[in-house]
Amino acid sequence: MLILALLLSCSVRAQERENVRLSTTWRAAEVEGRTLWVSEQSVALRTDARTELQVGWQRFVAKGKVRTNRFSTTARWYGVERLLQVEGERQVKFSWRRLEGGEGVADVAEGLFTYVAPRVETAELVVLQNGQGATQGYRLSYSRTRAGTERAETFGLALYTAGVSVGRALVTLEGAVYADRHRGDAVYRSVFTVEAALPVGRNLQARLGGAFAPKGFPSAGTPVEGLTAFTVYRPGSLVESWRDRSAGYLNLQVVLAR
Repeated sequence: MLILALLLSCSVRAQERENVRLSTTWRAAEVEGRTLWVSEQSVALRTDARTELQVGWQRFVAKGKVRTNRFSTTARWYGVERLLQVEGERQVKFSWRRLEGGEGVADVAEGLFTYVAPRVETAELVVLQNGQGATQGYRLSYSRTRAGTERAETFGLALYTAGVSVGRALVTLEGAVYADRHRGDAVYRSVFTVEAALPVGRNLQARLGGAFAPKGFPSAGTPVEGLTAFTVYRPGSLVESWRDRSAGYLNLQVVLAR
């Protein structure tokens, strides 16, 4: 609530500087009969030249091969991004994000099961180098998941290239590896993403892309952590299959910047 209040209090100043960004995102997947649907709305407000406050809301619905089996949950998240250093074409940024999940509900043949809402905190350090025609960089991240009595940690390293011009689109490519640790065991998982940003109107942009995780997504550190954080409970294949087996999704994001 504190972050939301700060966002509201800064909205007038941000609008005057045209630094308000509203976005709606849809993510969808069907892998080996498993389906996933995610909707997300978010607001970002730049309070000064170096600081941006963010808040968002998500809804997840996962279904198994038997379509009557489903897992659903909601989440809200808030965070802050701070530009720490600028040296010529090089930038260093730090961001912090907290996701507060809602109660997870699994409706399966064995009955109706509920799971205590998880909490995920993520800190990221991003280093960018602007070059001719593109921006290259890397991101270091650390996520901590708390769900009931369960605890998990996720360390991430991502390399990416952004702003590659392909026709009217600007393309971003990213490859990341995560060390996912729960109950003392560490599992390494890689995630590859691609996104193309297209202008579709005045101050309006559409972003089309997707992500693929050959060995499944980590419990935290990705846009679907509101679902995968529940894997620490070992709640069954409706959720665990997105972490333990090959998975991916397509996404469409509409962004309005004012």
